[in-house]
Amino acid sequence: MDFNSNVGSEIDGALANDFLVMSKRDKHGAKGHSRKHPENVFTNASNAENGETLHVTLGQVRGLRLWDPKQKRDVTGQGQKVNIGFKVDLDVTLRFVAKVALSAGYLVYGDHFRKHVKHEDFRKIMNQRPTEMGDLLKTIEAQYDDRFLEPQTDNQKILRAMMTGFGPHSVIALIPNSRSLSVVVGVLGDYIGMLSAPADTKTFPNTGEYRQGQFFVLKKPVAIRDSIWNLREQMIKRAEEFFAKRS
Repeated sequence: MDFNSNVGSEIDGALANDFLVMSKRDKHGAKGHSRKHPENVFTNASNAENGETLHVTLGQVRGLRLWDPKQKRDVTGQGQKVNIGFKVDLDVTLRFVAKVALSAGYLVYGDHFRKHVKHEDFRKIMNQRPTEMGDLLKTIEAQYDDRFLEPQTDNQKILRAMMTGFGPHSVIALIPNSRSLSVVVGVLGDYIGMLSAPADTKTFPNTGEYRQGQFFVLKKPVAIRDSIWNLREQMIKRAEEFFAKRS
């Protein structure tokens, strides 16, 4: 297995176990390879009164459960106050978006993507943690946005709405303009992030299913694939219908 494959597996695993993503997986029953129902598990929790270690399982379906590893028994419902600590990986979402951008960009645009997009920026972000890049970060021209940042423009607000308008499904959008290619990703109905790399898109297809870019809704059994233009038209129609019902 090569380096990129190892990195890809590391990123997928980290995102799948991210506290916020795991909560969405729990809510929608999005099982992984284990086929078990996903839940957040905290093995470093503790009893707030005596400091003894507790293992905490927290889910929206089965609720809160406590396990005492010292006594090797379930202690749920005994009135304990519990301290739980967890970390959020600030790099994993951008690394995941970069990974998606590399695969989806080539899938949709083929040699146009390979020859005319600065995709090495995506590769650098995927292969290394942006918060640990140091001087290498200065070589990256790609612009980014992620789930923890406040949207600064109307366009960013629209892109986020696009990612959340398909229920509990994951969404990918590729949007070219004259100087860049933007890749936007949503996971299980939540916006994850966006990367926009410098590109010369003059030769990119821009008619039919490619008009203004493409989007995918990863919906079983068959993924939806259509143009960004059609997606925007659908969003406008839904908004008009919504306001018509309220008037």
